[in-house]
Amino acid sequence: MMTSFNARALRLLRWSGLALALLLMFGAASAQDAPVVTVEAGDFRALAVIEAGMRLLVADAASDHVRVYDITQISAPTLITSASLAGTPLALASAQDFAIAAVRTGGREDALEVITALPYNRRFPYMMINFIEVPRGVRDISLSPDGGRGIAIGENAYTLLEIIAPEEISAVTIETERMISAAAIADQRVFIAFEGEAALQVLLIRSGASAAPEATIALDSPVRGIAVSADGALVGVLTEGQIFILDLSDLSVRAQSAAQASALRFIDADSADVVTLDAARTRIQLYDLRGDALRALNALQLSQAARQLTTFGDFIFVTDGGSVNIFSAR
Repeated sequence: MMTSFNARALRLLRWSGLALALLLMFGAASAQDAPVVTVEAGDFRALAVIEAGMRLLVADAASDHVRVYDITQISAPTLITSASLAGTPLALASAQDFAIAAVRTGGREDALEVITALPYNRRFPYMMINFIEVPRGVRDISLSPDGGRGIAIGENAYTLLEIIAPEEISAVTIETERMISAAAIADQRVFIAFEGEAALQVLLIRSGASAAPEATIALDSPVRGIAVSADGALVGVLTEGQIFILDLSDLSVRAQSAAQASALRFIDADSADVVTLDAARTRIQLYDLRGDALRALNALQLSQAARQLTTFGDFIFVTDGGSVNIFSAR
């Protein structure tokens, strides 16, 4: 593990009352900004944050494990343990006290594996406690803001989850004739986009792990990414040329902005509400959402192309595959 500092750019902050951490102020977009901290070594595929921002989970394909770090002090992550998986982890999704990994098993079926804390097990404080078979080819998973629903996607199928508890999950798989490009889930709605289609399919969740078509929203171009805000009030849709922010109360477009990006996430910072990763995956752009407008703020230039990013509070967690960098959006 290596910690790097930029003396001009860092100042002290109190993060959610948990601890004092070093804060990185974004500099000019042309400069390569130093992260608050860097965690190195591995073949990292995905990231997730659980337990009110105190635990960082890192999917490591080199060992087929999920590493669990204590990030109560954000400038000094500490490896607690690693949880063994049945195959190669490709994606992670997090709720308050658990995470679900999408895993390629190499067999006839792939899997969703649930990881949570076992407070009475000192030897293995975090373990896989539930295993859900899904069609081969799973590549992504997302959970609703309240942690009660989930969706995992493959090329031509998606699996809806009803999560009563980490150890009690029901699943229904729906096959599709078209290739799925992106999906996300809110507390009451499912959002799915198909490859090459300039539209967003909206499904209304019914009882159990089922949903019915509600609406089709026409867009300017095919969808590259979908994200739901932590409070469940907004959904962000990234197309080939635009960002659309939809109000989930009525599915109206609250704001939009031109953008050439490959990924989109919401963030809960004092000044920023949305972050995007550019098409080259080397630049993170921050946006301020006020009223019906998205205003571009500062940008962060990465030293290596990002494989995946996630957000929690006002921090951005980025992996290039070989390391994890943590940046502050304040």
